[in-house]
Formats: sequence, C-alpha cells, structure tokens
Amino acid sequence: MLYAQIIKLFNHDTAFNLMKSYIRFTGRFRFLRGIHRLSHLRNRSTLPSEVFNISFGNPIGIGPGLDPNGQLYNTLSDYGYSFAEIGPVGPGNVMEVINNLRNNPPDPIIAILVSKDHARTFSLAYDFADMFVIEAPDNDIMDIMEDVLDTRLSYETYKPVLVRIMHDFPESQLREILGYCQLNGVDGAVVAKPSNVRKVVEITGGRFPVIGYGGIRTPESAKEMLDAGASLMEITTGLVLDGPDLITKLLDGLRQTETRP
Repeated sequence: MLYAQIIKLFNHDTAFNLMKSYIRFTGRFRFLRGIHRLSHLRNRSTLPSEVFNISFGNPIGIGPGLDPNGQLYNTLSDYGYSFAEIGPVGPGNVMEVINNLRNNPPDPIIAILVSKDHARTFSLAYDFADMFVIEAPDNDIMDIMEDVLDTRLSYETYKPVLVRIMHDFPESQLREILGYCQLNGVDGAVVAKPSNVRKVVEITGGRFPVIGYGGIRTPESAKEMLDAGASLMEITTGLVLDGPDLITKLLDGLRQTETRP
C-alpha cells in the first residue's frame, strides 16, 4: 500500500502529526466525509455486540493519543470505528475536550481517558462521554479508582468506569487490583497485549469485560485479541502506520473467519 510505504519515511511523532493533519483536513469537506461514510457503511454493523450495556456496531475503536483534545472523532467514525477514546485528559485540556464535544455532537461512542487530577477531571467531563478509562500510577491505582467511584455516586446517570492496565504486573499484584475492581464496581479494564488480556480474563472468570490494544494491524492479530477474551479492541499506532482504512481490512478478515464452517 502506497500510504504505508510513504509513512515509513518519517519518525513516530511526525507520522502521528501527519495522520492527525490528514484527518483534520479531510474533515473539512462534506463531500469527502460523505464518500467515506458510504464506502465504509457495512463496517458499522459487522460483529455487533453489547458491552457495558452499550451497543457497539463492531468491536474496533480508536485508542487514545490520536485525538487527545477531541477534534477528530467524528471524521474517524466515517470509516466505521464504533468508539473513540479521547485523551489523555487532565486539567490542561479537559475544558477544550468538553467544548469540542458540546459543539460537535459525537457520532461514535465516546470514552475519555482520564490521566491527571482524576476525580475533578472525571466530574467535569461526566456529562459529555459514554464511558471513562482511568489511567493511574501503578502504586496509586486503587486509591485513585476509589476517588473516581465515589464521585460517580453523585450522578443519577450511571456511566461505565474502566481501569487501564498498562504493564505486566506480577500475578499477585494483578489479582489484588482486579479483586478490588470487581468488588467495588469498576466495569472493566483496558489491557495491552493478548497474553495480558488472557490473564485478566482467567483471573476474573470472564466476568470482567476487557478492551484489548497493542499490535493490532492484521486480521490475524485482531482475531488473536478476540480469542484471548477481549470484548472490544482499539487501535492507534496501526491506524497511523497503515491508514484509517485499516478497520476495513480487520473487519473483512474477521467477517471471513466468522462465516467459515
């Protein structure tokens, strides 16, 4: 693919910035967005599922980092991504994210990755997202989750709160974190790599929904993530390296495996 060959000429940060500029540019033209929506229409209803009591048209979403301030989610959804995780979000950009979501009602399901000043950022953004992912330092995960969960009690509308597990924790520590989450109302986890997803699913007995991420660039790697037990998955680097149409390749491959006898 020509795009993939060209993007290899640039370093990681430049590639990310080029992709964001491309998405921002195409989002300015209604006819281009219309073409993208029509040509990717079937992506919106491939392998639908219900997770966290939310209906997802397909299991693939946008991971954090590509749209930190909530400027690209609708243009990216034209390709068929069922959800977008905005962030990381903290005191420095939470109001910009809120204003963007208020002024541009989202087409996809919106998750917000809260990474700093957690309880306050979560509270400010609560009315503007469908679910939240909490990223915290390893030694403070449970304390920060407790603050966030206490804050959620003050709202009438229940919204899912997930914990982001970024590292290969020793099994004893992972069991402690997951045990706390299951006992205290955390709704799921965002987990890197199929091996860690499988471990989380095994420890929780499959009763703790997982969004998997990391290394998803082919239908085979997407299937591996689902087979490990992930309910949903998100891509960021793969989208930058292979282009926003990556979702079509992934879903077409998954669709074929579903229809094989």
